[in-house]
Amino acid sequence: KMSSDYSDYFFLDDPFLLAISTGFGLLILCLFLTLPHHVPKSVPGPGRYLPWLGAIPDLFMNYERFPDYVVDAMILYGSGVTWGVPMPKVGVVKGSAFFVMSTEGVKHVLKDNFENYVKGANVRDTLEEFLGEGIFATDGPVWKFHRKVASRMFTNRLLRESTLIASKHSTRLIEHLKSKCKNSNNNATEIDIQDMFFRLTMDIFTFIAFGEDLESTTRDRPHEFATAFDTIQGFSEKRFYNPLWKINRFFQLTAAEREITKSTNIIDTFAKKVIS
Repeated sequence: KMSSDYSDYFFLDDPFLLAISTGFGLLILCLFLTLPHHVPKSVPGPGRYLPWLGAIPDLFMNYERFPDYVVDAMILYGSGVTWGVPMPKVGVVKGSAFFVMSTEGVKHVLKDNFENYVKGANVRDTLEEFLGEGIFATDGPVWKFHRKVASRMFTNRLLRESTLIASKHSTRLIEHLKSKCKNSNNNATEIDIQDMFFRLTMDIFTFIAFGEDLESTTRDRPHEFATAFDTIQGFSEKRFYNPLWKINRFFQLTAAEREITKSTNIIDTFAKKVIS
């Protein structure tokens, strides 16, 4: 009799109410498990009083002008003042982020306590197609190995040779731009100088690293290797604010992930050709 009376107050026999209560419980659990880290009051920064979301809205609104946003924050909080932002524990950067602005802080991170500040598996996985297992994406012994190999590139002889290569390619670009303007027949000629500087950078470093001359600065369109490199860089960076990017990559759901896959194949083909 007692169990029968108590059953009147439960909804376990109602599938709809059971589903609603289960979903609500899981939502509360997910919100709890992804709560932002606590950022001390002594550290200034936005989003301190916004429940769960923290500084996410502020970061999203300023993502496309991030360098300017950091400068604005430096002016607001003071030059050399480290500031931080709380954010949910989802995506690549989980829980919180700190912007180290002081000389002492940078020295602490990069020199005095370097072993404690790692890029981590999340960042390495996010930038895998772009940086692979190179010096910019690894930690620990692997990083030390790449650092040792890279240090051999900074000899006086190699720096002189690299400077000559850079000078040669820069001169070629200048001559190309002069010719292009001269052949315009006094008509207005539009030149995307940022694009030309990107092509120049790719030409120089590809020649230094691989001994291959892309001749991007004199082409109507950039070399496909340069285009693929730029594509992977751009779309990989956008993974940082997309918590579902791993699902998108696995199932190739978005145009961005399909472009990364396509561009990775182009770069691999180019590299294999150079090696062979």
